Amino acid sequence: LLQVDSLGHIFIASDNQAIASEVMAAIAYRGDSTQLIGVGNWFSVPNAGLDLMESLNVWLAMQEFENMLSRENLVLSERYRRKYHKQPDKYVFYGYYGMKFLASALLKYGVYFQNGFNSSGNFDSVFDFRRNQDNHSLVLYRLKDGQPVRVPKKEMVLPDR
Repeated sequence: LLQVDSLGHIFIASDNQAIASEVMAAIAYRGDSTQLIGVGNWFSVPNAGLDLMESLNVWLAMQEFENMLSRENLVLSERYRRKYHKQPDKYVFYGYYGMKFLASALLKYGVYFQNGFNSSGNFDSVFDFRRNQDNHSLVLYRLKDGQPVRVPKKEMVLPDR
């Protein structure tokens, strides 16, 4: 058996909510201060236990978080509902922002826009492609007052146990 606080962190490489719930319940039951790190958007799963996630200070690595209450997203959502008479799912937003990025990159840098990003770097606060072909950034979120917020890089250093 593992002693309480014998682990520095637990990383769950799954977006399966059942697995996440079991681990969170075990940590809460034991009174453990182990840092739980997950992937995916557990915050948006129904019955996700948001209060428990916030009290355990769960960190989630996810690129797909988007503030659904931003003005741009509210306008997009309303236009979609008027046209298709249903709520937009996440793929509507992925497509919208993907096309918006592609169009602005083509207009600014032309057909070889990857070369433009190689020299200029960031096109978004989350992504940095300067002198790289991939994003070398890990973005972690946690809940604060019921809203996902970025974990500052200085807090991402996990203590050795």
